[in-house]
Amino acid sequence: KSGLHTVDGMLSFMETRAKENHITYKVTIDENIKETAVSALNEEDLLRLLGDLIDNAIIASKHSDDMKAILIHMGALQNHFLLEISDSGIPFSIETYQHFGNEQYTTHGDSGGSGIGLMDIWKIKKKYKASLHIYEYPDTYGIYSKKISFVFDRKNHFLLQTTRYKEIARELTRGDLYTFPYQSE
Repeated sequence: KSGLHTVDGMLSFMETRAKENHITYKVTIDENIKETAVSALNEEDLLRLLGDLIDNAIIASKHSDDMKAILIHMGALQNHFLLEISDSGIPFSIETYQHFGNEQYTTHGDSGGSGIGLMDIWKIKKKYKASLHIYEYPDTYGIYSKKISFVFDRKNHFLLQTTRYKEIARELTRGDLYTFPYQSE
């Protein structure tokens, strides 16, 4: 439990949705996270961010042929509130990275995606100058294929660490997304 009743309710609701889609759902919450969370952002924005991120993870994981799993972590990184969502779903398309936060875009229109969630996520990132880190893992990594990590550090970074580094760096034209290889080459 986070100590925030609305957040705990959202986590329970999303657990039910995940189970309906045969997705393993796990939540880890660091101790005393309530104070760190409410000092970083208001509860309504945290609720919206959680809902959008978990909903996107459910949609992505439904398309996974392997184990379907979602991991939510609420904690702190260097005294800054940290929210991480890992999932076993398909990776974001390059077009999704290109449009993320700039215009409504979805590759999952056939399964309930609208792109509105990514716009909401970006608005919250911008409002709090949070850093958004996306990690794409190799197939051999384990259950999870990607992790979206929000750090409320007021640094306003947008970072992508990926095994598709060369392809994404070649095709992406936005200047605010810094892309790094998954491992040093």
